[in-house]
Amino acid sequence: MNNIAYIALGSNIGDRETYLRQAVASLHQHAAVTVTKVSSIYETDPVGYEDQAQFLNMAVEIKTSLNPFELLE
Repeated sequence: MNNIAYIALGSNIGDRETYLRQAVASLHQHAAVTVTKVSSIYETDPVGYEDQAQFLNMAVEIKTSLNPFELLE
């Protein structure tokens, strides 16, 4: 695992924090991904189309052997 990637996660629907934690857990479960750092969770206002709920956002740092296109899949 020699590639480092940073992934931004966000949710503004339903149980936002649970969805973020499930996303991190799913990354942990992938055989070609190691989660190395997890940010705090921040609540932010929507941008652009503002008539929607606030977002919870976070970022994760991973190490992976996947190339960028494989990672997106």
